[in-house]
Amino acid sequence: MKRKQKLYIVLLVVGLCLVAAALALRDYGLSDSAGGMLTGVGSCLIGLSISQLLLFRQEYKNPALARQNEISRNDERNIALRSRAKALAGDILQWTVMAAGWLAIGLDAPLWVPLLTTAAFVAKSILELCLLLRYQREM
Repeated sequence: MKRKQKLYIVLLVVGLCLVAAALALRDYGLSDSAGGMLTGVGSCLIGLSISQLLLFRQEYKNPALARQNEISRNDERNIALRSRAKALAGDILQWTVMAAGWLAIGLDAPLWVPLLTTAAFVAKSILELCLLLRYQREM
C-alpha cells in the first residue's frame, strides 16, 4: 500500500508541476493547444491522485472496508463481470470508430482520417484474434 501511495503522491506533484508550467509559460509564447494539453493532463493527474489518496486514507481508517474491497477485487465472479464489461466496451468502441470513419468519408474529410479509423479497427481485430489464440492455448 505504501508503494502505491508514493506513486500517487509523485503523480500529484507531476500534475501540479504541469499545471504550473502551463500557467507560467503562457506569457512566454506557449501555444494555446500546448497550454491546454499541459493543463488537461495535469488536472487529470491531480484528480486521479487525490481520489486514490483519499481512498487509501479511508481504507486505512476502516480496515474492515479495506478487507471487503480486497475480497471484492479478487472475487472470481467480479473478475469475470469486469472482463465481460471490458470486452463489450471494446466492441462498442470498435464499431464507434468505424462509424466515425464512415462519417468522415461522408463529410469528405482528408483521406488519412478514414484510413486511420480503418487501421485502428483492423489493429483491434488482429489483437483480439491473437489474444483469443493465446488464451485457447493456455486453457
